[in-house]
Amino acid sequence: MNKQLLITLFIILFSIFAYSQSWKKERYSFLFTTGTSHYIGDLGGGEKESYNPFDIRSIDFPSTKYNIGLGYSYRLFKKISLKYQFRYASLTGFDSNSKNAINLNRNLHFKSNIFENSLEMMFYFIGGKHQLSSVLSGNFMKQISAYFLIGTGAFYYNPKAEYDGNWIELRPLKTEGQGLPATVNNGFTTKTTEKYEKFAMSLNLGLGAEYRIHNSRKSFGGGMIIHEFHIVGCEISYRYTATDYLDDVSSMYYPNDILLSEYGEISAEMSDRRIDKKIGTVHRGNNKFNDSYLFINITYRYSRQKRWLKT
Repeated sequence: MNKQLLITLFIILFSIFAYSQSWKKERYSFLFTTGTSHYIGDLGGGEKESYNPFDIRSIDFPSTKYNIGLGYSYRLFKKISLKYQFRYASLTGFDSNSKNAINLNRNLHFKSNIFENSLEMMFYFIGGKHQLSSVLSGNFMKQISAYFLIGTGAFYYNPKAEYDGNWIELRPLKTEGQGLPATVNNGFTTKTTEKYEKFAMSLNLGLGAEYRIHNSRKSFGGGMIIHEFHIVGCEISYRYTATDYLDDVSSMYYPNDILLSEYGEISAEMSDRRIDKKIGTVHRGNNKFNDSYLFINITYRYSRQKRWLKT
């Protein structure tokens, strides 16, 4: 009886240990992701004149675009993965989509391509090794996992706007008087700023869920075993950037006559495109918050691991 109990206990302990190491079978993964991209900034948005990066009503949903990315993940621990991704995205924003009268009259717009490199940590709070049997029963639920992520990104951007039927770069135009001394405009003092860069950093936050649709094990000669995993999911990831010029709009209107004399006609015209010059304040944008953007994606992850049986 005692011998049988010891054998049973040994089998249980060995199974627990073997299963606790099963996450290492899918330690390396290749990633593909695609979905929608959403600009969150001064242009477009909801009914408020100034945007809030943490208010969903500030998202310019009519200007929804797309993104696509490739990456690689490495499982550091059972519940923690490190993920690198390169992503292309398109972002746009139009005041014509706004529900606020001041913003509608401001009449600004932009588009920009985004080329982003990101490095993120994924923390699994459900599953993580695709196992929920301790909480729920059923084969479907055993394949589900969920995680939150935090990380950083470095991206290239170059805002453009339409002028006489062509899309032109806004950064060289210095539409808010970049490089010019501070001056007074309608009783408000403008700030002295330098021309912004085309590269910026971001703080990345997100939530995701995954479902394993297939896994297989193949044995070959010499004791080699190949494990294959196919995992699909969905992910929402938010970027709060280190720039307020993702859309070329940040603070105040610089006096239009000075822009005209210093930087030319196109700079002056692209700076102030108000339909009615008598409506609106001297504030062109809201420099209280930097710009941000959001991805809503479907994901695919593939892992193929070789192992050899000990002889």
